[in-house]
Amino acid sequence: MSKIAEIPWIIEEPTKIKHQLLNDYLGAWISILYSNQSLIGKEKKLIYVDGFSGPGEYWADETKSSRVNGSPILAAEKANKYIDEDGSRKFLIIAIDSEKRCIEHLQPILVGINKHKQEWQVLHTTFEQGMDELFGYLEANNARIAPAFFSLIHLAIQALPWRQCFAFLNTHAQNYLSILCIMISIDFYKQNIRKNISNPYSAPMNIKMPQV
Repeated sequence: MSKIAEIPWIIEEPTKIKHQLLNDYLGAWISILYSNQSLIGKEKKLIYVDGFSGPGEYWADETKSSRVNGSPILAAEKANKYIDEDGSRKFLIIAIDSEKRCIEHLQPILVGINKHKQEWQVLHTTFEQGMDELFGYLEANNARIAPAFFSLIHLAIQALPWRQCFAFLNTHAQNYLSILCIMISIDFYKQNIRKNISNPYSAPMNIKMPQV
């Protein structure tokens, strides 16, 4: 991990909520998808895309005496745990942020914990541009994406990249694509969702995609 003195920010409430959502969903999603892939004999490969990755770690509070991990690191640690159990598993990470200092801080942290030599990418770009590149690659190579977990939590619902989200769900997809998108407003989450979810693992994990 990087030195505490280099951490750029104190963690804020919206980021804490994002991390809670990841802890609620990501581990269960990984377990279910790897199990399904094993049962049907498919390659055990998953993808985690963080559209607003941040620097990878934060000060825990105003005292600046301890740190907490950011969302890409939480995902990476879960990936390491599952690959420890089965070395044939693959877990790709694509961490995107438009702020350069986030990327510069995150990159060495991910490199330092990538003990299974997985393909973990840190991109200095906007989510929209990153997804345009992904769609372009898939189209050029007539390729299909592996099951993917998209973490796209943003402070404002109107700021989310809806065009790319809907494009992803309607093109370049497998017939049965397992995908879980976290694409909600923090305020909407606090006001409506959390109080109505008693079992976060009950959400459907498989979405039937149209033929394209």
